[in-house]
Parts: sequence; C-alpha cells; structure tokens
Amino acid sequence: MTLFKSECRMGNIDNNISIQDIREIVKTLIEQHDARVFVIDAIMHKGQFVGIFAGEPLTVHENGLKQLSQIRDVSISQKADLVIVAKPSVNFYQAGKGINAASHCVKEGGEILLLAECPEGFGPDDYY
Repeated sequence: MTLFKSECRMGNIDNNISIQDIREIVKTLIEQHDARVFVIDAIMHKGQFVGIFAGEPLTVHENGLKQLSQIRDVSISQKADLVIVAKPSVNFYQAGKGINAASHCVKEGGEILLLAECPEGFGPDDYY
C-alpha cells in the first residue's frame, strides 16, 4: 500500500487534486484582483539551465512540465521488491521526494531504502 495518491505524484497534472487546487487559486487571485501576472521559471538539469519560460503562470507551468518530462521521466517494465533511492538532499523533508518517486516503482508489500545525507536534519522548524 502506498501512502500517496497515484494522481498526486510529482510531474503529473492529470487529475492531480493538489495541482487542480493550485491552478484554481491562481485563476481566482488573478480574476479577483484583475491582475496581470507575469512569471519567469527555469529548469536546471545537471547544473545547467535547459529551459527558461516566461508568461502567464499556468501556461508557463504546462510548458515547463512538458520539457521536464522529457528529461526526467522514466518507464519501468515491472515493479520491484526493493527500490533503493540515493537522493542528495539537504534535509529529510526534501529527501521524501525520493520516497514518493520510488513508491510508484515498488511492488505491493515491497520495501524502499532511502540513502540521503540530510546535513540539515529533518528540515526547518516551520515544516512540522
């Protein structure tokens, strides 16, 4: 059993209730304040900028996700009994993203081993 909703995985916007909520909040804020919002976002891969996007927030997010998916998405032929995740992370809160990704690759009843240094501990006090 996974602790994550399959729709609420990183990189997925289809039927993802978290992303739907965020998109609705952005739309509402723009409409209520009759605001013109311009954002700039970037994708870094292996220490290099590989994409820079600018414009309306929701469009920028969609375009960035398309490029990011080409770089970071992987397919697996079958789920494993054990998934080992080595994720360089500053804290355990950030390392949890590796567990989320691994949860989609491990069999029901399987195990995930997370290797993360976490030099800053669990994370800032305001995270919990």
